[in-house]
Amino acid sequence: MAQPSFFTAGGTLHPEAPSYVRRPADDELLKVARSGQLAYILTTRQMGKSSLMNQTSRQLAAEGWLTAISDLTALGTAEPDAWYLSLLDDICYQLDLDMDLDGWWEARAQLTPERRLLRFVQEQLVRALHRPVVLFFDELDSVLRLPFADDFFATLRAIHNWSVSRLAEPPLSLVLLGVAAPNDLIRDNSRTPFNVGQRIQLAELPRAETIAMLSAGLPGYAPAAIERIYHWTNGHPYLTQKLGQALSNLPAPAADAAAVDQLVKSLFLTDQAHLQESNLQFVAGRILNSQQRNALLQLYQRVRTGRRPVTADERDSLQTELRLYGLVSVNDKHQLHVRNEIYRHSFDETWLRLHAPRQPNRALLLVGLVLLAACLITIFYRPGPSADDLLAEAYLQEFSDATNPTIRLNALGNLLLLPDHMTVGQAAFTALPTSEQVELFRDVPADLDPPIAEIIQHLYQTLYESDIRTAAPGSDVLAAMAAALAVGETEQASPLQVEINSWLRGRSAALNGELDSARIDYAVALRLAPDNPATRLENAQVALALQDLETALAEL
Repeated sequence: MAQPSFFTAGGTLHPEAPSYVRRPADDELLKVARSGQLAYILTTRQMGKSSLMNQTSRQLAAEGWLTAISDLTALGTAEPDAWYLSLLDDICYQLDLDMDLDGWWEARAQLTPERRLLRFVQEQLVRALHRPVVLFFDELDSVLRLPFADDFFATLRAIHNWSVSRLAEPPLSLVLLGVAAPNDLIRDNSRTPFNVGQRIQLAELPRAETIAMLSAGLPGYAPAAIERIYHWTNGHPYLTQKLGQALSNLPAPAADAAAVDQLVKSLFLTDQAHLQESNLQFVAGRILNSQQRNALLQLYQRVRTGRRPVTADERDSLQTELRLYGLVSVNDKHQLHVRNEIYRHSFDETWLRLHAPRQPNRALLLVGLVLLAACLITIFYRPGPSADDLLAEAYLQEFSDATNPTIRLNALGNLLLLPDHMTVGQAAFTALPTSEQVELFRDVPADLDPPIAEIIQHLYQTLYESDIRTAAPGSDVLAAMAAALAVGETEQASPLQVEINSWLRGRSAALNGELDSARIDYAVALRLAPDNPATRLENAQVALALQDLETALAEL
């Protein structure tokens, strides 16, 4: 068993972390920064951007550079004056500048905040310090939603242009990092695009170096098991760290590839993983909440099947968006491919079928004709009561007369499972007050016959909510059902229990106005039961609230 601290799953790696793996980007970023240029690293989440930034900052500091790292998310969404002043305060603190920043700022109140940022860099950083300076701006995607985002990036461009025009003074370098496309940095088409600096491509971890790192962090593990880690992650930094950390916590080293496969399945390929794994949630959430959702899904399906290779095109905004969400990347043939095997198996054909645009079901007409024929037969041919009819009457009477919830539930279950009598049982259940419905599922014995899962399977879809903006009484019943399903569970929750819990989370999120979260939760529920009319109806309401009419109509 390896030391768990060797790996870091989530968050930035310490500069001296033993699991850090160098990539070509390490040398490229150092080279650009040393030359006094602007560099930007724009790629999807959890690809090691911040860890690379820390490594570069540490190396430059050792060479005598002054370095400051500004996490732009920490500045919040204040008004421009306060936002820019907070940024300068952060830089002053990190560079240990001894100055009256508030007084300096107020003395230039006639200038715009952007112009004051430029003046600060010129007067206080470069000319006053007489040392090379590098400023890192991390999480720049958090700025994109601010109304002055274009002005901020235009100012960084102006700082860069001013800096490279100088000859004798020490260099000033800027490094921008975040989840964005270059065209996102200045969106106003009437302004000059953000066309300065050098982009650093941040690829997956190299195979040989990653295998060596994993071997050091997992002593005693079979070479086949080490190789299998890379097979699944393809060197994705976060997924490699996550899987390595999980393996290091096993009581004994993995002896073969099969042990790694089993762990990958439990970590990433279950329905619970889609609920709990932040990386999978990010990928799915960004795609499913995109205004280009259907086009992105169609493009991903083309890439995944590989029948006709998709040539990478930097000018294609749809490709750029899908790459930015991390699901695909560019291979050595300059073609799009699924980023790794974990993604390929997690976002599989089942996931695509669940979220792809639904086509009108032409079989509905045939079903309607069959139902019409059944109605005509019922009208013109009325035989005497069958044995099942008499049994159903007895079960219904017992359900109505009994006071013990377990006896009532048993009678209801028997009624539901009688051929052609399910709707009678459902009607009897829905006629109960909510409090009595909840009571049925309290203290359910583990040996109930029929099994509790079969009973709930016939009832839970009746608990739909016609308006997700109001508290749904049926949610209490669904919660009681989920609790009843948990009785006797020794390992993972059953798919039905996971579905109901996801449904409830979706309702709660929708009620609180968290529509993006609600959409993800309903998607998980629908993945488990695509034909549940209740969750489809409520998901349609979420889609309508998000103005996604295409999805709403498809669900309805």
